[in-house]
Amino acid sequence: MSAGAENAWDQIRQRLMLDEPNTSAVQQLKAYWKTGEGAARIRWGTDGDLTRCHQLVTREAGVDAATFDVWGYCQNLHKELFGRPNPRD
Repeated sequence: MSAGAENAWDQIRQRLMLDEPNTSAVQQLKAYWKTGEGAARIRWGTDGDLTRCHQLVTREAGVDAATFDVWGYCQNLHKELFGRPNPRD
């Protein structure tokens, strides 16, 4: 796991223990996967991007991946990037 992703996940874990959500940590993690190092590993816009997103997010999230819909998260990132869900991956 890269240092950027590890820090972002750690921050989100800490924020989830608070009563108020921290949108800064969520945005940092989203930026990592949409335009940062995570995006470079996913190679958005190429065949298999959604599958790579699912594999990488699941791997880096560890046990936290079981608590949310990783496919849905990746599909939402794809929609934010391209204006539509991934139709074929």
